[in-house]
Amino acid sequence: MKQNIQKRIDQIKARHIPDGYILTLSGIFPCDWEIDKSFSDLFSFHSNLGKSREELGDNGVCYLHYGDMHRNSSYIAKYSDYLHEPKYDINLFGKEDFLMQDGDIAFLDASEDLVGTSRAVLIDNPDNEPFIAGLHTILAKEKGEAFSKYFKQYITISQEVRRQFQRLAVGFKVYGLNKDTLGWIRVSYPKSIKEQEKIAQILMTWDKAIELQEKYIKKLNLNKKILMHCLFKSKGNWRSEKLEKLIVLLTSGGTPTTSNNAYFNGDVIWVSIDDMSKAEKYIDNSLRKLTNLGLENSSAKLFPAGTVLYAMYASIGKTAIAKVSCATSQAILGIVVDENKLDNEYLYYYLCYIQERILLQGQKGTQSNLNKMIVSKFDIDLPCVKGEIDIGRQKLIAKILSNADEGIFLQNRKLEKLKEQRKSLQQLLLTGIVRV
Repeated sequence: MKQNIQKRIDQIKARHIPDGYILTLSGIFPCDWEIDKSFSDLFSFHSNLGKSREELGDNGVCYLHYGDMHRNSSYIAKYSDYLHEPKYDINLFGKEDFLMQDGDIAFLDASEDLVGTSRAVLIDNPDNEPFIAGLHTILAKEKGEAFSKYFKQYITISQEVRRQFQRLAVGFKVYGLNKDTLGWIRVSYPKSIKEQEKIAQILMTWDKAIELQEKYIKKLNLNKKILMHCLFKSKGNWRSEKLEKLIVLLTSGGTPTTSNNAYFNGDVIWVSIDDMSKAEKYIDNSLRKLTNLGLENSSAKLFPAGTVLYAMYASIGKTAIAKVSCATSQAILGIVVDENKLDNEYLYYYLCYIQERILLQGQKGTQSNLNKMIVSKFDIDLPCVKGEIDIGRQKLIAKILSNADEGIFLQNRKLEKLKEQRKSLQQLLLTGIVRV
């Protein structure tokens, strides 16, 4: 990092204002920038056309649903990307306020977390085709020509602006904003369109790298899915056994005692259903702790290292392997395998393989939640040699899939590093600490 940039950063951390900068309501910015301009001065705000997913179909006008904004990480909503998304069938006059034109911005009016309250996307619609601002969005149209088109996608992502959104959001389980409160947001930005364009070009380069990395990881996950199908597709010397015949223990966890305020203060790992939903493959000692005493005189159980953990509700079918001894909630089954018949990593991957099948059964109404009896009757396909279960081939299959997981893990680490670098770069550029 250049010496003068590091000097500015050190000065700001020490609460000193660098030469050529000014302290504003929302932070420290260059003196030659536009300072603390309100959204109400910069944009006019318009209502959406609120329609549920069920009201959308294959025909009609392209439609931006708030779920699309939550699902996608991009700061741009391209009209061309929505040609194959669900549409709303409506006759238009062409002057509706909810129609999004090139360069408009769509904000969310509701989010389940505070971080999402500042979520916004730039509308990329160069031919101004009919494109509807949908459910739980607020459409903003620029009043003047203060911004270059592609710079607008970044005006809400600096830490200073996000904090404003979070302070203004109201609600308990869902945080909301409206057109009036959006107007109170203040932003500072370069007066120079050329500087805005340079900032946008730099950040879009990083965005593209992240997009390509995400696509690569998606491809790796698809390849792994295909690999699992090939490896587990029974052929030749394979046979199917009920899970209950391949294990030494299958039981659910339970709730530990909470006396003496010792809950989560001991040496035993406590695994919740939320922990399961976030687990990649292993549960280790990075989780919260549970008092040893909490296991006495309660329904809680201590599962040994190597136990396969299986979620019965909420994250149905989510699977993990305990690398350390642990206790679990009653929503989680602990499965201890008979090592002469079943490899625990093989079982982990096989349960991952059939997860979609289990979820589909639940969606059809046959079983919304699982229980010990249902899981114990799962058919597990096993490779055999001369009619006997082949543990060696189980371990080999698990090793192949584990190698695939390791490759995906490394690429996810690379993705996280790219995102961290982009976040730092955004903050430097959008506060003017780095000038371009």
